[in-house]
Amino acid sequence: KRIAPENTKTLRAGALASRLLGDTIFTNMMMVGYAAQQGLLPVGLEAIKEAIRLNGVAVKANLNALTLGRLASTSADDLFALADAPAHETAFPRTLAEVTDSRARRLTAFQNEAYAADYRAFLTEIAGVLATRGLGNCEALLTEVAQGLGKLMAYKDEYEVARLYSDPAFMAGLREQFSGKPRLTINLGAPYLSLFRKDAKTGRPKKVALPGWLVLPLFRLMAKGKMLRGTPLDLFGLAAERRMERALPQEYRAIIREVAGKVSAVTLPAAIEIAAAPDLIAGYGPVKDEGVAKFRARVSELMVEFGRSKPALPAVAEPA
Repeated sequence: KRIAPENTKTLRAGALASRLLGDTIFTNMMMVGYAAQQGLLPVGLEAIKEAIRLNGVAVKANLNALTLGRLASTSADDLFALADAPAHETAFPRTLAEVTDSRARRLTAFQNEAYAADYRAFLTEIAGVLATRGLGNCEALLTEVAQGLGKLMAYKDEYEVARLYSDPAFMAGLREQFSGKPRLTINLGAPYLSLFRKDAKTGRPKKVALPGWLVLPLFRLMAKGKMLRGTPLDLFGLAAERRMERALPQEYRAIIREVAGKVSAVTLPAAIEIAAAPDLIAGYGPVKDEGVAKFRARVSELMVEFGRSKPALPAVAEPA
């Protein structure tokens, strides 16, 4: 499903909760207040307040968060001024050009400029195929391809996690939210770290908590090793999950090439849904495996629909 921008409302509630209430944990309750003031909830305000009181956890703070959310519904700019925080983050990329540029920058940081150039080259290739089929103005499909391929190419392996934690923006964000020198603990879920730690209920590997003072220097070193990604010296690449992640972009490209070579104006909606199927992939380990299975099942289902779509027959006038 897709929601038109004019039918959405957004609020940087996390920034307000952090600045005005001291913890982003109150973000959800602020959004409840925001939605309640907009008349979007099926229950009344007093019922929500009573539920907070009956829950008995941080009652005063949650009631304050509820009230702040209601105020944000009508006076968000005033609250952001009070919190000394920007009311808007950088606009989320929406157009084909914006998405392509955004993903290309991410892929350059992920690996290098050649990796990003390969991404752009594929989009150009598909745009050319669509043009030969009389579908040159097909931004909706190309935008989904740009998003889907960009996501699959920038997977979160060990090098990328290390790079993101080593980014100065990470520590800057922590200093913005917390005063003093908080003790940092990082939870890691790599298979070799969780080999003997399983969740009793799910059987899935449990994350291992490691102190920041130990992990961050290692991350800075690992981030520089991204040049080894995909080479014979890449020991991380031997893991089954990494092999799957590195095969997925090629699998997706093959799907898109097939779709682009057959799509018509009639089958275009199904083609767009196929291109958007990587949205089903998320998480790590068993969760990601399930997402990949859903992705493949969804593509198979849509390819059947794609193949069965036929041009509508012209209407025939009934005889008098």
